[in-house]
Amino acid sequence: MDASEQQFDRVRGGGGRRNMKLAIPRSLSVSNITKQRRVARRNEKTKKQCIRALVVTIPLALILFQTETIRQRALSRYMGEIEDQLYNQTIVYNQTAQVHVGDIDNKKNAIDQYPFTSIANVTALPKVTFGGTRERQTNLFWQIPRTGATTLKEIMGTCLHLVQASRTSADFCDVEAKDLHVCRTRIGAYINCDTSDDKGIQRCRDLDLVKSGLPDIIVSSRFLNAASLFDEDHLASAFTIMRDPIDRMASTFHYLREAKWERQYSESLKNITLLEYAKLEDTPRNWMVRWLTGQMTKAKLDDDDLELAKEIIEKKFFVLLTNEMKASVDMLIKHNRFKLSSEGRKCIEEKLKEHEKMESNDYPPLDKEGEEYAKLKEMNSLDSELYEHALKLFTRQFTSSGPSLI
Repeated sequence: MDASEQQFDRVRGGGGRRNMKLAIPRSLSVSNITKQRRVARRNEKTKKQCIRALVVTIPLALILFQTETIRQRALSRYMGEIEDQLYNQTIVYNQTAQVHVGDIDNKKNAIDQYPFTSIANVTALPKVTFGGTRERQTNLFWQIPRTGATTLKEIMGTCLHLVQASRTSADFCDVEAKDLHVCRTRIGAYINCDTSDDKGIQRCRDLDLVKSGLPDIIVSSRFLNAASLFDEDHLASAFTIMRDPIDRMASTFHYLREAKWERQYSESLKNITLLEYAKLEDTPRNWMVRWLTGQMTKAKLDDDDLELAKEIIEKKFFVLLTNEMKASVDMLIKHNRFKLSSEGRKCIEEKLKEHEKMESNDYPPLDKEGEEYAKLKEMNSLDSELYEHALKLFTRQFTSSGPSLI
């Protein structure tokens, strides 16, 4: 054994070649290899946990992002609705002034001020022109919801072939166009002017809807706003159809539970009773008096508001009644001298039959001695008084209307 071998043998504890052991690196020892395997397994486990966490987290993040996006869009729509409500609470009378009838100091003389002066007195006949014909006046139909107004509009459009400007215009016409034109549809002719909201009315005013001479009838629930389309040189001939306020409100409740196409539709109404609906804070009260007088934000209406509403109805409106639909249509044709053909007469008869059928299925009858009826009457006390006044006006107008045409 040479010197180097002897030295190696001494280091390893002797025994020559037989006892010689290999010098294994510490990193390759069994214990270290085991540790490395444990670390590798731990790392692999951590990796899988991270992957699982990402599988859960990424979809959750996407859901949260989509939820936030939906929330932001809903908030945007909500704020838009609030802005519209704030805008709509201001009664626009002309292009330069925004005032309420309630701002007029002397309500007793309000009827002699604008915009009421742009509406012809109901007893006044149009002026006779040089050729002997009567001067044409554009009609203003103040539409009160759930009164049979839809039937009346169908009769005017399909049976009497009158050109209308109304909410229906937005369904068939380009109401964003820069000029006015007539749209011919299967249910009648319409001007491309939406008179159902304030912004649409403003556009109609900007385009001189009345001065254009295109519409025979302008239909709107916003009486004062729509009245601003007229002036003393272009007077409106106004009419409306009215219904008992208690019946109308009950009908509205049952209708809005099903009418998903309506702006005021609410799914929540399906889960409450008529009495509960009447007790809601945002349920309309004395709707007719408020819209006639422009008192949309006033907390509580008073007798002065009622008296002004009565005066407006008596002096400015030809009054029709829902429960006297046939007589009402006949009176309207004669009052406004609408042309009536034999085909138009048959068309009206069919529409009246359809109306009668729908009215019979309108809503379950109310018990006039019940709590629901009492609550509805209490919250619409001024509208009820206005309706009683309208009944007298209708009787007076009917008596002087002459022989029936239909």
